[in-house]
Amino acid sequence: MASLQNSTDPTLLTMPRPVPTHKQSARISLSAADRRLITAQLERLENSVISSELLLAHLLARKLAQAEILPGAVPDDLVTTGRRVTYMLAGSGARSGVLGAGPCSAADIPLASLLGATLIGMRPLQRAPLLRADGDVITMVVLKVEEAAAIRR
Repeated sequence: MASLQNSTDPTLLTMPRPVPTHKQSARISLSAADRRLITAQLERLENSVISSELLLAHLLARKLAQAEILPGAVPDDLVTTGRRVTYMLAGSGARSGVLGAGPCSAADIPLASLLGATLIGMRPLQRAPLLRADGDVITMVVLKVEEAAAIRR
């Protein structure tokens, strides 16, 4: 594949670079409880040789390394375990589910999945690349975060 620097295609030379917005570049925050859950999940994945589990471990480790840990109460709009998240994947409609750390129903989102590991710590209007199981990377945006208990009333 030819280098973009050596390309003679004028459209490649004039395309503006995207500037990240505040919402896109905002720092990730984690609750202290979610930090413990991620640490425990990383310990379970420590000796895995399964490629999907290695990807998950890498994603969770990066999330921990980049996150600000909130020791007390967390903002209502922060994606944490136990909250219902409405999100949208590029090219599809809105979806929602409760982010869970243990066994989840089919409608819920396990933390121990690429989707769950990507969502945790995000806020509404934040975008992130989502690595899919087939190796494709698509854009995901968080639309809404709600207390799961409030939804069940």
